Amino acid sequence: MLVRVSSPSHVYAGVVDLHGGLGRVCGLLGFALQEPRVVVEAEDAPGGLAVEDPWSGGDALAYAEEACRLYRCEGARVRVLEAPPRHAGLGFTAQLALSIAWAVAALHRRRFDPAEAAVGLELGLEAGVGVNAFTYGGFIVEGGFPSTSLGRRVPPLVYRGVVPRSWRVVAVLPSRPLRDPGSRELPGCTPGPLESEEEACVSSRLVLMGLLPAASEGDWARASAFLQEVNDRTRSRLAPGGDGEYCCGEAELVAGALRAAGAPCVCQSGLGPMVYSLAPAGVTRRLLAAARRALGEAGGGSAWVTGVDNRGAHISVAK
Repeated sequence: MLVRVSSPSHVYAGVVDLHGGLGRVCGLLGFALQEPRVVVEAEDAPGGLAVEDPWSGGDALAYAEEACRLYRCEGARVRVLEAPPRHAGLGFTAQLALSIAWAVAALHRRRFDPAEAAVGLELGLEAGVGVNAFTYGGFIVEGGFPSTSLGRRVPPLVYRGVVPRSWRVVAVLPSRPLRDPGSRELPGCTPGPLESEEEACVSSRLVLMGLLPAASEGDWARASAFLQEVNDRTRSRLAPGGDGEYCCGEAELVAGALRAAGAPCVCQSGLGPMVYSLAPAGVTRRLLAAARRALGEAGGGSAWVTGVDNRGAHISVAK
């Protein structure tokens, strides 16, 4: 039997609450993307576990071993066929781990639950947005991690929005720097408050009374304006020195080019260097050209247009 799992990458859009006074911290926002994807195959391997992985520097082997332990199976042949870059703000870790877990579980006819798998695989804070993007796709707003058990439970899904094909994502990834965060912590998900209660109230209001109603009514032009404000506020809390700058000069250059070209919003995913804009399909060619010119000045990188994946991960099985 051959099992193939395809899951969307995802980008972060901001954080609702960096204070944590209500018992939860973070409340991440994000989008599942149609491209790039994580694509994993698994098939029977009676001799044990074998992993072919040109993408992740050994991570796939570790996740496959954990999946075999979690589902109590002896082995499988796992191949990673596609994966986004690591440490780029595209959700590499969660999507790879969950894709491998689902493939191994299906191969051995085990029940698979993404939230249970995230806990069993000890994804911790890396599960933020990732589990819900994997499960549901679309525009995701989460309820945050309990402050007393950071990373040991998956944040609940508070809102899922469907983004129509008439709105696209212009995604831009400079060649450098791709950061290695060292720890497995998402930005802002720390035990101590990174903003005052008053600041958290403003961010929450922007999401609850601005972004979510606009998204629910399908007014993505208005939603993108609130998205920009939430992303700006998040970046101002998390940037070194609290100055609100992008992670690096390359990302700043790209962001400026997108704004000058008329992008409705320009967001940084997590701590970067991924920069993206949610924009009407009719303007994406202009934005893409501006992004590529900026990358030429920034030392290279990649830029592409994709849609929001409103489906989430899917699986196919061949006997």
